[in-house]
Amino acid sequence: MSSAELNKNKKIRTMGTVVQSVLILILMILVILLMSEIGTLQGTARVINYAGLVRGATQREVKLEITGYQNDELIQYLDDILNGLKYGDGNYNLITLDDTDYNKKLDAQIEYWGNLKRQIRKVRELGYEDTDIVEVSETYFDMADETVFAAENYSVQTAGKIRALETASAVDMLILVILMIMQMVSAVRITRKNKILEQKAYIDKMSAALGKKFAHPEMVFTSALGNYRDRNSVYHSLKRFTKGTEFESLTLHQLRHCNATLLLNSGVDLKVVSEHLGHCDIGVTANIYADVLKSTKAKVADLVTLKLS
Repeated sequence: MSSAELNKNKKIRTMGTVVQSVLILILMILVILLMSEIGTLQGTARVINYAGLVRGATQREVKLEITGYQNDELIQYLDDILNGLKYGDGNYNLITLDDTDYNKKLDAQIEYWGNLKRQIRKVRELGYEDTDIVEVSETYFDMADETVFAAENYSVQTAGKIRALETASAVDMLILVILMIMQMVSAVRITRKNKILEQKAYIDKMSAALGKKFAHPEMVFTSALGNYRDRNSVYHSLKRFTKGTEFESLTLHQLRHCNATLLLNSGVDLKVVSEHLGHCDIGVTANIYADVLKSTKAKVADLVTLKLS
């Protein structure tokens, strides 16, 4: 491999490593953002629940006051919830929502809650007939309803952000997997190329050392002098590889037949197989592998029948 190719491969590997590191960093950031948004969504669901609870509990308090039942504990309970919705503190684990429309409506609701409490005090002093508590409570109910609706809209927006982050994370991971596969394939190719180059280097070395005595420098698998390998040497090599396996009794001739059978069953043309085996005539190949050809034809016939049916 030339120096230019080595430098090119080195640059490619370096670039791949940098891109992979950047993708991993982006994925970590996306995961952190995703966890944060999920936490926000859970908190928003709690806000919606308590905002709706305020709406219903206020109507209950008004009905109690109109019928002459005073409930200061319920008023304090509503004060605590509204304070938690506004500032994110208190005993109800509520959070503040970073949404202008929601906060605007909540502030208006809290301010109008003070007006409703003044009407409640008047009811206790004068009776509800001489107050505007019914009209005020209806207006307050509408305002509370708008606050809940704003919180629900914010929840929908947060859910959209989560879906976008999930999609971005999936794409990031997909690119990472593709990049890793490409790096693996590249590594395998480089390894194979290095083996071939090592073999060629060995042949060149032997050719230079032996000169014309190195008979076949164009061959890959040769003896030490560049000749065809001795049959017994190849046989012993095969036995060494298959020793202790289920193929221990396999001979070179059987291996040759196995190769030819696999080629024919794979649909390789008979003439190509014949040339591959070194037969002098295609008829020799056809006679030897008649049974294989017959089964292959049967498969073809079955396939045609299947397609036509």
